[in-house]
Order: sequence, then C-alpha cells, then structure tokens
Amino acid sequence: MDAALFLLLIMLVAVPLAITIKKPVRIFEYPFFMAFAFAAFIVPQAFALIRFPGVVEQSSVTAVLLMSCFCMAACFLGYLFAPSALMLNWTSRPIDMQRLFRVGIVFIALAYAMGNTLSTTEVQYSETGGMTGIATIILFFGQLGYPGFAIALFCALRRPNLTHIAASLIGLYPLLRDVVIGRRENTAILVLTIVMAFFYERRTQPSRLMIILTLVFSMLAIPATTEYREHAGNNDWDSVRNMDLVENFRQFVSEETTLELRNGAAIIESTQQTGHYEIGKAYWNHLVFRFIPAQLVGKELKQALTFTTWDLAANEGTETGIRFPRGSTMTGMGDSYLQFGYLGCLFFAFMGVLFKGMWQASLFPDALFARLMYVMSFTSGMRAVTHWTLDFLPGLVYFAIFLGIAGMYAAVPQSRLVGKQVAGRAPHPAHILPPRLGGDPALHHTRFH
Repeated sequence: MDAALFLLLIMLVAVPLAITIKKPVRIFEYPFFMAFAFAAFIVPQAFALIRFPGVVEQSSVTAVLLMSCFCMAACFLGYLFAPSALMLNWTSRPIDMQRLFRVGIVFIALAYAMGNTLSTTEVQYSETGGMTGIATIILFFGQLGYPGFAIALFCALRRPNLTHIAASLIGLYPLLRDVVIGRRENTAILVLTIVMAFFYERRTQPSRLMIILTLVFSMLAIPATTEYREHAGNNDWDSVRNMDLVENFRQFVSEETTLELRNGAAIIESTQQTGHYEIGKAYWNHLVFRFIPAQLVGKELKQALTFTTWDLAANEGTETGIRFPRGSTMTGMGDSYLQFGYLGCLFFAFMGVLFKGMWQASLFPDALFARLMYVMSFTSGMRAVTHWTLDFLPGLVYFAIFLGIAGMYAAVPQSRLVGKQVAGRAPHPAHILPPRLGGDPALHHTRFH
C-alpha cells in the first residue's frame, strides 16, 4: 500500500513538473510551483519514511502518504475555479510609480530602524518558548524590508535610474544576512522576488535548465541545512566549502534521520488516537497571536480571544507523547489533518483559488499591486508544504494590509484612467496580457468569467 501511494505521489508531482519543463513560465503558477515544493521536500522524505518509520506506526506512514497525495491533488482542484472579477479589477488598478516608490523607501527605512532597535532590545520569551514583549512588535514591522525591497526593485526595473537602483541595493543588503545564515524561507523570498520582478518587468522567463538545476540543488541542499547553519554560525566557511551535498542526501534517504514528514505522521497518529480535531481553531489563534498586541489590549483579553488547543510547537510534540526533534517542522500534511482530518487537504484548494486570482490579476499591464502581492505570497504557499498551513493566512493578511495601504496611497485616480477599464467585468485575456507576454500560449490556458 505504501509503495502504491508513493508511486501515486510521484505521478502527481511528475506530471506538472513535466509540463513546467515544456513551458517554463508555468513555474510561476500555483499548482506547478507547489509540485516543485513537493518534489524537493516531500518526495525524498516520503521515500526515507517508508524505509525508516521510527516512532510512528506503519498505518500512520500510510496515512501521511495518502494525505500528501490529497494535498497535491487539491492544489489542482482549487485552481479549476475562476477568480472573482471584482478581485481582478480591484487588484489590477494602475499605480503611480513615484508614489509607490516613496512607500518602498518608508518600508526599507522602517526595516533598518527596527533592526537597529532589536539589536539594543532585551528579548523576552514566554513560558512556551516563543518570543514575547516589545520584540514581537519590532519584528512585526521589521518584516517590511521584504516588500520594501520588492517595490524598489520593480521601480528600478521599470524606470532604471540612480535613485531606484540605489534604493534596491540598500533594501537588499540587510536581507542577504538571512541568506548567509541559512534561513530557507527568507532565501526563497529573496530569490523569487528577484526572479519574478525580472519576469514581470522584463519578460525574462527561467530556462528549462535553470528549473531542473534548481530542483536538484534544492533536493540536495535541504537535508544539509542544519549542518550549514552550524558552520555558518561559527564562521567556519572552510567546512561549508567542504560540505558534500550528494553524500548528505545519500545518508538522508538511506539512514534513519530527522524527517519532518515523520512529524506529520505523528500528528496524524495522535489525532486519530485522541479524536481531538481542532476544526480550524488554530487558524484563528494564529491570526490573533499575529495581529492583536498584548501590550495594547492586555494578556488576559488576548488569551480570551483564542481557543484552547494543543500547541504542537510549544510542547515540541503530540498529545500522545511523540517528541519532535528540535528545529524540525511538522509539514502542512500534519497540521491541516489536525484541523479537519483528510478534509484538511481542502486548505490547499482554498489557496489555489486565491493564487489563481492573484496570478491572473498580475497579468494586467499595470497591475503592480497584484504583482507585489503575488510575489510576497509565493513562498507562503510553499511554506504551507514544508512547515505548516497555519502561517499562510497571517502572512497573507500582513502583506494585504501593508501593500493595500501602499496601493491606496499610490493608486492612479479614476479621473486619469481615460480609456482604461477599471470596473465591471474583467476584460478578455487577449486585452489584458502585457506586451511580449500576450503571445505566449502558456499564459492563455485559463479564461475569465
């Protein structure tokens, strides 16, 4: 049974990857970049988990493999639905570049200010180990460095001048630190921001070879992340240069080691044994934790706004006592099952509906807001595979708030949109695709309704 499910998972991943190799521009669309994430992260772990189930029961291995297949299939299910014309028209409003650039400068300045403030602030931690106090607010605004850099880069590519290029380099500098220390998600955000900015503004598409090499490198590098972080933290760059990624990967799949997918199987096993499905409570709790500051409303009120759930991260394991290795994640297969059982895979379908709308809106010629929103949300979708789905909604709301403010400030007044369609039904794709993209058949696979 496990072998059959593993082969099914490979097929669900291989087909969209083959389509992507044939038409590389598809890598920017939700089901296809999710297939990339499954191939790089889940498939090798599934192979290793079948051979080394460890502390979980064999039935739990079968369950997490089945859940993985459901989640990958749900990505395509959600992408079948047509997006709302209202959302398309609202997110594709033309933007005044100069006004948007000012917002980008403010975001970059805030990120620098928050970084300097955090370095002089005593960080407090809660009883469950999470950061608390004023440091959480500092980090909240410090994350604006990513949309700030994206705005500056988009402006520099559309109107390359000294001011725009300098702002891009200034915004890039602090983000490179996350790359150096080996933070996977932040590195992915930075790389994808650059790649997609060139795609949208210069029509530069990734080559087939680049996609293949990136996939192979990702598969080899992910198991070596912990070792890299240790060497980088000690400034031992000689050891970094001597790392054997191929040997690390061979050991990863041929010896018993830490597997995030095993954590997902443990969560499924615990949920089946206890029957404690959370029915979406954790999604609400994460929104409260992210956006309701205890410093303003008080700890008691903030706690009263949340539901009582089993905190997997704080307890470092399941209710049934299975412990998670420190620093490992629990995968979207595990945490979505904890919420709704096998129906939790529909969260991936829900993301598919949202991403399809943002993707199609981003293809409007002047849809900078939709493009920025899509770029910033891109890695959140992949994080739902590698880490958990609980962070997706808070991340989406965060960027929607701040990019929404930027979009309202920089929106071109309707009085200036002479001859442009900004309301009513979404126009036909042939009328909205940017020049030099309109002729690409890979961008004509969907219709607006």
